[in-house]
Amino acid sequence: MRPSNSVALLLASLAHSILASANVENVLVPGGYRAKANIHAIPARGSLVLVGNEIHVLAANGTIMDKVPSRHDTPARGKPGQLPLTPRTQTGPIAYAYWANAPCAWPISSFATTWEVPPVPETNNGQTLFLYNHIEPNLEAEVLQAVLQYGASAAGGGSFWSVSILYSRGLEVFATPSFPVNPGVTLNGNITLTGPVDPTSATFNYTAQFTNIPGASMDVVDASRLTFATMTLEARNIAVLSDYPSGTTVFSDINLELANGTTPNVKWTPVNDFFDGPGFPTTHIDRDGAADGQITIVY
Repeated sequence: MRPSNSVALLLASLAHSILASANVENVLVPGGYRAKANIHAIPARGSLVLVGNEIHVLAANGTIMDKVPSRHDTPARGKPGQLPLTPRTQTGPIAYAYWANAPCAWPISSFATTWEVPPVPETNNGQTLFLYNHIEPNLEAEVLQAVLQYGASAAGGGSFWSVSILYSRGLEVFATPSFPVNPGVTLNGNITLTGPVDPTSATFNYTAQFTNIPGASMDVVDASRLTFATMTLEARNIAVLSDYPSGTTVFSDINLELANGTTPNVKWTPVNDFFDGPGFPTTHIDRDGAADGQITIVY
């Protein structure tokens, strides 16, 4: 039976969509792979302003560099406690700890932690490692993070450690330049609420930065309320355990404050991806709480 014109058009449209999808170039960011067209470079000390259905990319002097449609398509990214069952060679979040602020509470005004750049891994099999502290909202697909990475990603990088600041909203990802750092360097990752402090506000302004790396900062204006705070090891394309660095990564001086000046009662929840088998990195809560906390990832 010959298909009707409408069915034929539908089949042609589906074939075109499949062909187009096959030709999409994907690049790696924390959280998984995204279409290269959805990755946007942010100048050093640049900022983002959410204006209606657009995200405006601003240079350090306030000049608008780009306007990107703002959508809330949900990427393939798990919420805390929901580790994906993925092949070892693709994995994802391996070991992390998180705390969730109540949606109606005073917003998080500051989330800071310190950690040291690990040694370079003994082997290089094309792996990419991400170590970061980040905050995301309750429901929206939105993330602001201070990222240390080994390997290549959309932000740059290679067979060395480097840092960058990333913000993602839906499928769109915005990244500062990547700044190389040496093993043993101490990093201060800080995400700060810059206004408003009213818990009933619909949108909030944030700054994410490595306070001791000049240029590694990003301002985001009119973002969603960010409530899930985490410290995370994420890995992609791990072939052998020596693709990880040796020893441990200690997130120390963990301090989290609310906009009314109080310190919340924080109990960090550790999560480990045991689906990758024994011997893979694990999270350990050394010192709980929102003041001077400490969390160790053991490789």
